[in-house]
Amino acid sequence: MSSEGSSSATKWVIGCLAAGFLGIVLCAGGVFLLLRAGFQTARNAAQQAMQAAQDAQRQAAESAQQAESEMAAQLAESQFGLAWSPPAAGVGPDVLFPEHVGTWKRTSQDDTAEIVELALARPGQHAVYESGITSIDVYVYEVGPEEHAALFQAAESAIDTGGHTSQSRSAVDDGTVQRMTFSFVPPERHGLMWWCKGWLLLFIADDPQIDLNSFRTEYATMIQGTPGTGETVPATPDAPGETVPAEAPTPEGSTDQPEAPGEPTPMP
Repeated sequence: MSSEGSSSATKWVIGCLAAGFLGIVLCAGGVFLLLRAGFQTARNAAQQAMQAAQDAQRQAAESAQQAESEMAAQLAESQFGLAWSPPAAGVGPDVLFPEHVGTWKRTSQDDTAEIVELALARPGQHAVYESGITSIDVYVYEVGPEEHAALFQAAESAIDTGGHTSQSRSAVDDGTVQRMTFSFVPPERHGLMWWCKGWLLLFIADDPQIDLNSFRTEYATMIQGTPGTGETVPATPDAPGETVPAEAPTPEGSTDQPEAPGEPTPMP
């Protein structure tokens, strides 16, 4: 064999080996890249699954906390209603509308109590309380146990069909207290409708930052136990400021008798 042929064969073998080695390297690199991409995908999927689990756990905790808070609020509402002593029937605005409720001052009072947006048209009393530049309209109605449910239903229907661009409401009825919070726009109204023991109290403001629930609690507390609520009057004693002690009875069979005045004691 000539040297030229031997050289060509050697080059061909070397070329084949080089091509084979390159192919092996490329295949190994491809496998590595595929494995790396697979690991990355798996890691991303695991992270997403862990994040989803954490989000679900957080949402469950928040839901449980919200439910617990709502239950606590409802319990407090029920306890307040059970303990509340309502005004007597027929009391006037002097009882229903104290001059001040906390930092709020009564600025007007009338008997115009119709509220079209809530389909509420019945006799009642109305007052406005102001604090700074904010105000609360307070409406008070005498409503019997057989009437209040229908009034709440009518108010809910009026809100739903009022053509407002936005609205929200939440209602609760535990048998002693029925209440509904609501908001709608336009006109911008935020309110609390509260019935308990024959009285319907309604509070409306146009500022969502006003805490109507706290105002309701303070207001309802102030109008209970006022004159005309049926409080008992202490009995007047026969002689004010003097106490006549009862005469102690003489024990039966006792030989100790009081001495008659002016009679000497016999000597034994």
